Amino acid sequence: IDCGRFPIKRTAGEEVVVLADVHSDGHDVVVATLLWRRTGDGCWSEIPMEPLGNDRWKARFTVAELGEYEYTIEGWIDRFETWRVELSKKADAGQDVSSELLEGAAIVRRAAQSDGEGLTQTVAALEDTNAVMAARVSRALAEPLRSEMARRTDRTHATRYDRVLKVTVDRARARF
Repeated sequence: IDCGRFPIKRTAGEEVVVLADVHSDGHDVVVATLLWRRTGDGCWSEIPMEPLGNDRWKARFTVAELGEYEYTIEGWIDRFETWRVELSKKADAGQDVSSELLEGAAIVRRAAQSDGEGLTQTVAALEDTNAVMAARVSRALAEPLRSEMARRTDRTHATRYDRVLKVTVDRARARF
């Protein structure tokens, strides 16, 4: 496709498999998503990309109808997941994680500003210095909080691939 200069070709019903290298400096947790749509549509459809290891990511979408499609990639650092990984390591090592819990509470508080009654309760629990440390850590590392924060991920510093790549979808006879 010569770096996006030419569209790829598919027939209706075929998959478009997209591979991308998405990375950042340091040890932060990176997340990537594939954005795709029919050319001319206003809204992008999103598919989370799957990490394959060594900064390589993969996702796929199906082109259903004849016409033109377009796609691109967006990646960002997941601040909550990065914090969660670091908290887990320190807690497992038996270190005092009081300041890390307050840092996590601040991350959750920012996410709760949009709509998060349950998150507000979590912020209070993480900041409660009278509570047992193990209970605070357990709440911070709980899967329901992880899932809720994944739905509210902060993309203010996301980076989008600077090209929108094209897919031309033809009828099946065009393959021959």
